[in-house]
This record gives sequence, C-alpha cells and structure tokens, in this order.
Amino acid sequence: MGSTNVEQDMLDLKKSLQDAQTKGNASQIISLLKQLSKFTVTPALLRKTEMGLFVNKMKTHENSEVSRMAKDIVKSWKAQVMKDTPSSTASTASTKSESTTSSSKPKVDTKPSPAQIQNPSREGSSTASSPRTPTDTPRSRTVRTDGMRIKTTGDDVRDKCIEMLYEALGFNSNAESERLLSKATSIEATVFKKLSVDNKPSKDYKSKIRTFFMNLKDKNNPKLREAVVDGDVAVEDFCEYTTQDMASAEAKARDRAIEIENMKNAKGAEEQQAETDMFKCGKCKGRKTRYYQMQTRSADEPMTTFVTCINCGNRWKFS
Repeated sequence: MGSTNVEQDMLDLKKSLQDAQTKGNASQIISLLKQLSKFTVTPALLRKTEMGLFVNKMKTHENSEVSRMAKDIVKSWKAQVMKDTPSSTASTASTKSESTTSSSKPKVDTKPSPAQIQNPSREGSSTASSPRTPTDTPRSRTVRTDGMRIKTTGDDVRDKCIEMLYEALGFNSNAESERLLSKATSIEATVFKKLSVDNKPSKDYKSKIRTFFMNLKDKNNPKLREAVVDGDVAVEDFCEYTTQDMASAEAKARDRAIEIENMKNAKGAEEQQAETDMFKCGKCKGRKTRYYQMQTRSADEPMTTFVTCINCGNRWKFS
C-alpha cells in the first residue's frame, strides 16, 4: 500500500473518530481505535495527519477502555518513531563526547523557537516527530502557521476579522484547517450581512467580531469552541448569541451564586423599607407605598426595586 493511501486511510479513520466522539458512541470509538492500532506510522505521516495530537487528547476520555487504548496506541507510535530514528543514540554519544572535550565552552540555549511552540506539528519542528501534545500548554494556530490562504473579501478589515476568528476557533484545537477557515468565513459573512453600513464594516460589526474572538478563544470555555467547529451550533444561531449565551458553565454558575447571595443579603433589607408616594398601585390606584432595592443579578446589571402598596398589600417589582 502506498504512503498516500495510508495517509488517506488514516484521515478517513480520524474523521470517523471525530463523528463517533460527537455522538458519544464509545463502542464505535473502541472499534475504530482497534483499526488504528494496526497502522505503521512514521514521523512524516503523523505530521501530515496530526493523528498523534488527536489520539493523545483521547487519553483523558471519560470511558476507561477508550482512554487505555489511546495510551497504548500513543506508546506504540512513540516506539515506532524512535525506532525510525536510530541516529539519535549516536548523536547522544557524540554530544557527550563533545561536552567532555569542550566543557569550558558556554552552554547553548536549546529552547524551541516561538514558531515551534505555537505549531508543534509544523515541518521542521523539534517536537513534530512525537505524537505527544502538551495538555497543559494551549496550542495557538493562525492562518499563517497553518499555511492557509483566505479568500479575500476586498476589504482589509474584513479579511483581518476572518483571520481573528480562525485563530480563536483553532485555539488548542485539532480540527482540520479547511473546516476552521470555512467556519471563520461563514461567521464573518453572517455578521457583516447583519451589521454592515453602506456595505462597509460598522462599529457594531467590529464590536461583535471582537466579542466572538474573546469568547471563542477563552481557555476556560472549550465547549463553546468545539460546538461551533463541530457544527453542533449552526453559524446562524451562533451569530445571535449574546455574551451571556457564550459564557462558560463556570461563569454561569458564578453569576447564579452571586444572584443567590444577593437574595440572601437582601432579606434584611425588607425591614428597612421606605415609604413614598412616587409609585402608583395598579390595583387600588393608591400612592401610599413602601419600597426597597437590591442587586439580584450580576454587579453590572441595574438594581431591582420591590414595591408594596400599604392600602391593599399589592406587590410588584421592576428594574
């Protein structure tokens, strides 16, 4: 079987695995991993398909069998890669010899370049030969580092916005570059259609794109990014999202906790109600009322006013 066929077979398996993950079908994932374990890999094959990065991410899968198989495959591939580079032993011995004979020479900084850190799968990277991907260091991807070329809109601002969305969607993602570019282009086009003025990017357009960029690239909100890239959320629906809609589960829980805490703190405020004739009761039309205010939502939201009619006991509230 030619190398091109092997590469295509691996990419097909990768797509099937992504679909199985989206559906949460653990048994199908296990079956596909069994097929994958039979592949003989090379550093070049892993670089082109980015399969090492993809499988490594599955080591933390919630299904113990999937996690175990992913670990075994990564371990096996690593051994194959090391076997394909026998010169490493000789190189190590040579380095030790040079170190012994030239110990007086200053040490050379061998840290990887920023480009290698940002795109470890890129050709020529010192980490490209390993299927391992760091789970504690987010991986940044851009149109340039992925070697992609956008289809220009004829407007520099719009083209830059597409690049920003690509970077946000690709943050710490193993998705195919073509898919990222397609999603970024669709989002930009949808926002431009709704918020452009005289067929030019408006202030609201720029603000919306900036908001999407910040929320999609939030390292604490990977589920939003994955939902958009995988198509679980349609582009048209996503473009209608507010900041609250895009908030991570942690942020929503935090806001809810603030709301509950404010409600608790406000219980004592009822005893400090002030009388006023500013409000008119909708039930008895009287103006003799008591009221108090409290913060029931997040700090950047207006306070809620609670009013009680002294005459009939009718209660209402407004923000």
